[in-house]
Amino acid sequence: MPSSQLGRLLAMCVQDEPGIDSLEDFLPSDPRDRVVVRWGGHLVRLFPGSVERPVADVDRALLVSKATDDVLVPRMGFGVRNLVDVALGYGDFAIRALAATWSAEASDNGVTITDDEVTAAAALIRAGTPDSLIAKPGAARALEWATCDAAALPYRPGHPSSPFGRYLRVRRPVLGDRTDWLPLACLPEIMGHGVAELAAVAGASQIANRRFAQLVAAQVRKALWTFSSDVIGPPDWDDGPVVTPDNRVQWVAMLGPGRALLVQVMAHLRPIQPPFADRPVALAVAEAARLNRGAPVAVPMARGTLHLASGFHRGDRLLGCRE
Repeated sequence: MPSSQLGRLLAMCVQDEPGIDSLEDFLPSDPRDRVVVRWGGHLVRLFPGSVERPVADVDRALLVSKATDDVLVPRMGFGVRNLVDVALGYGDFAIRALAATWSAEASDNGVTITDDEVTAAAALIRAGTPDSLIAKPGAARALEWATCDAAALPYRPGHPSSPFGRYLRVRRPVLGDRTDWLPLACLPEIMGHGVAELAAVAGASQIANRRFAQLVAAQVRKALWTFSSDVIGPPDWDDGPVVTPDNRVQWVAMLGPGRALLVQVMAHLRPIQPPFADRPVALAVAEAARLNRGAPVAVPMARGTLHLASGFHRGDRLLGCRE
């Protein structure tokens, strides 16, 4: 197909589904920008697609995999890490196949798609799935979970995460069960949706949820250290921060005399309502401190209670959390 026909085909898509033309509210990143992340023992190149923070999505998937894969692999034969392996691996493979044909110059009407790029894309489709992509244990199962018959592929243009659900590939029975990957620009959204589906499966496990809460609490503490070297919480367990689903504060960051930032964290692998009926305790403590300015403050922590003396001066603060 000559590249000159692409504009006409896109216009026909908009005519058939007018809502497509108004779905995006931001300008996607230029896929020609060379962005790589370390995944496992090597670097993979990212294609941004329609996600705003593709690097953050990879970091988030890694965090979820650390909490869930010990539960998912025995149950499903693969985990989040396997799914991300195949999604990022194919993305890297496809980018390397196409990048040599990408023009570095933009015309007045945007980037020009050349005949060489169309030819390279056709060759990429014919190449199918590289054998190396599914060589690792669990990878083939993860990719099969993310593959459906072409006739069963969902398409929901207004879906908040992925119009194609979790499906990275489609199978075509009429062509001898040939499998085709979805367009490269769709894969980041699909991968993120698939990670969320697997997280929801693992969310039935108290062990996975506890581990996820610990990982999130550790990430929050690391972020707070950017603003304060004095972040207070109960002593860690052997495997990470002390966490609780109860209505309690996770961390208190001291920001100077008379200033303390209370951080309450609720982390769960499934979207849920807060597991407590009262208002968040961090707000209640902050309001009480404003109403009783200068009085000592008691902060219910993930374990025990932190007592801050009047004025919150470092020298006056009672170190640690008391049971």
